[in-house]
Amino acid sequence: MSSIVKPEVNAVVSQEKVLTFVERYRLSVKKTAESILELANVVYSAKTELSKDEFIQFRVEIDADASKDSYIKKLCVIASNASRFEPIKDKLPASYTTLYSLANIEQSKFDEVLEKNIISPKMTALRLSKCVNMSSVVASPKVERNPVKKCIRFTLDLENIDDTDALKVISEVKSVCEKFDIYFNCTIDPVNPYFNDDAQDVVFKERLAA
Repeated sequence: MSSIVKPEVNAVVSQEKVLTFVERYRLSVKKTAESILELANVVYSAKTELSKDEFIQFRVEIDADASKDSYIKKLCVIASNASRFEPIKDKLPASYTTLYSLANIEQSKFDEVLEKNIISPKMTALRLSKCVNMSSVVASPKVERNPVKKCIRFTLDLENIDDTDALKVISEVKSVCEKFDIYFNCTIDPVNPYFNDDAQDVVFKERLAA
């Protein structure tokens, strides 16, 4: 079993200053939306107020080493957009992944989600993604694609997995498409929790070489 190697930190690190943020972080570790916002605020404040070496030490103390860069990044995004959450704290889901998704969408999209009254404590990141993606499909004009030499249409049946895993599957498929420069088109039904017969096709189009 490999052991976690703690990064070396500069001697100028203020242990007392670091521990202040560590204590604030630990007090905020509760599974409620409001505490997640506070958690995000502590991490963001530590990142902006501590030196680089002090922030590394802070991350070591809260068990958030380099393997958790994505987690730290998401919390910082949540904190930097915290103002949009103030009026609706009682409606927010207790999931940092879902809060990140809400924090990361454009303001116009967030306003649209608010207007449709979609946000609730039970809302998931996948549910939000479905609504935002469907809105984009309706609002965006069709874009002419390059001629294709091969088109493969297939269906992903995600009925037997939960929303969180389904979102991960879609994200992974999209990443593979981007890696190989393959056109990815995924239309999701925002009402049905699963994909219906008319909205479950994922299209791969292999572009002609230039």
